[in-house]
Amino acid sequence: MPRILSRLEFVDMPWKNGRGHTSEIFRIDANGRMVFRISSAEVSASGEFSDFSDYDRSLVNIGAGEMFLTHGETSVSSHGEPLLPLGVAHFDGGIRTHCRVSEATRDLNIFCDRNTYFASTVVRTLITPEFLPVPALSNTFIFVVTGSLVVQNIDKIQFFVQQGDAVLHESQPTLQQDRWMLASASNFPCVVVTVVFRNAASD
Repeated sequence: MPRILSRLEFVDMPWKNGRGHTSEIFRIDANGRMVFRISSAEVSASGEFSDFSDYDRSLVNIGAGEMFLTHGETSVSSHGEPLLPLGVAHFDGGIRTHCRVSEATRDLNIFCDRNTYFASTVVRTLITPEFLPVPALSNTFIFVVTGSLVVQNIDKIQFFVQQGDAVLHESQPTLQQDRWMLASASNFPCVVVTVVFRNAASD
């Protein structure tokens, strides 16, 4: 059964490098170690990202400002790779990464221990309803960037998700595949980030 993750329940915690704070939305630990996490952070100043060696990282720019990412030993004075609003970047969390911003923005981060989890991240702008397969062996997470969302599952049960909140369906191997209809809950487009993630050991 899907469950709503309210922004009022997100856990505020400091960045590893101490330069800011992040809102932890969802996390999985194994053997006392983080193996999967989704979080969101305000990026108000340029600087280096924290070192997340052994993790694959996906970053979605969900704010209004542009981000410019420089990876490796390249001089931080270079322009960097532009990441426009609603753009997605995938990179090794252990590679030195510098982020330059010209104005404050916000990001959504997905961290996967590459030996344990893998994920697929897609940004959708819902103008008309869309159908999303929900595999039984995978976890499905949807974060509402703008607008409000209505989710209807295969049993025609509806869930409403407000801007800044998320909905999560955790894997249930005993159940059959579900299918969700995603639609804006108003007359305006709704922008969402969908993350489908899976434990590699389940293959």
